[in-house]
Amino acid sequence: GHLGLVRDALHERQTVIQNAPALAHPLQFVLPTYSKWDQARYRLGLWAYERLAGDRSLGRSGWMKAALARQHSPRLAPAGLQGVVTYWDGQFDDAGLALALMRTATRQGAVALNYAPVQTLLMRDGRVQGVRWRDALSGEEHDACAPCVVNAAGGWVDDLRSPDSPRSVTWSRGAHAVVRAEFWPHAHGMIIPRTRDGRVLFVLPWQ
Repeated sequence: GHLGLVRDALHERQTVIQNAPALAHPLQFVLPTYSKWDQARYRLGLWAYERLAGDRSLGRSGWMKAALARQHSPRLAPAGLQGVVTYWDGQFDDAGLALALMRTATRQGAVALNYAPVQTLLMRDGRVQGVRWRDALSGEEHDACAPCVVNAAGGWVDDLRSPDSPRSVTWSRGAHAVVRAEFWPHAHGMIIPRTRDGRVLFVLPWQ
């Protein structure tokens, strides 16, 4: 139900693809359906997804009947297959993009430190004035003051906030398994939106 968040993410997706084409690209997905109800539900949901993307949509969703779907993605389980919904999304190299951002920042005069975990925020009169960080190689601690501090610690963002602040991040578990390309020998990805134990699965070509 966070439609504004989805819209902003879709627009940012296009920005990343435009700015870093070597690290981000459009990727087609197939969504197999085994009932008329799922077919209608997924197509309606993806129609709304495209509307939220607006002029930054990567491509229109579509529909393949079962016979064509089996030619397009022969690894799909054939029993009861109604067809596949196709749609476009983005894929990017997250580690590569992080390194590219760091290199761009250093070219603009920033100082990038590795092995330098932030220990705590420096506070003055109720406002953040900087950070205390530790040199993980020597063990020495240092203070860095700044008029603006961006807490981009991801899942650990709350560990650096004031103990009195409400938690802002809820952890969710995910697992990645890398297998041989023969498991899914296609240039497109696949999403399985619901498994018997309530998970969502993605099958993605990678490098």
